[in-house]
Amino acid sequence: MTVFLAEFIRLSRKPRANLPELLVNFETDLHNLTKDYGFNPKLFPLLRKAVREYVDGNLSRQSLEAMDYCLDECYVDGEFSEEELLEKLRCFISAAPSNDKRTVAKRRSHAALPKGPHASQQLHKKAAPVMFSEKTATTPTGVVLRLVR
Repeated sequence: MTVFLAEFIRLSRKPRANLPELLVNFETDLHNLTKDYGFNPKLFPLLRKAVREYVDGNLSRQSLEAMDYCLDECYVDGEFSEEELLEKLRCFISAAPSNDKRTVAKRRSHAALPKGPHASQQLHKKAAPVMFSEKTATTPTGVVLRLVR
């Protein structure tokens, strides 16, 4: 199970990674898993939500990597129970995103977009003309000097 999440994380690190396509592949892998693996049925929706939140820019890469580490600790090392694992995963998902580059870039791009009913019209408005302040001075020889700000 943790191989699928680790593979998603590894592939999403690539500079030109197609995150929506990776999300579809990840969800397909989750769907194809059978009950033979013996995982808690509450685990798959949490993982699906975490990866979706990551693709949407609402969950940081560090949180996703920490979730993968917790999965390994639970299922490979036996450090804690599945209920403790589920609680940890819920905490990672509900935590505010950290300041990793992807999350910050997404927040900035959404903050820059105009909001409201006339948002599309605001995107196409022309920029307001810039007014320059101008000072002039005349030298004793009659040359006019202009200072433009």
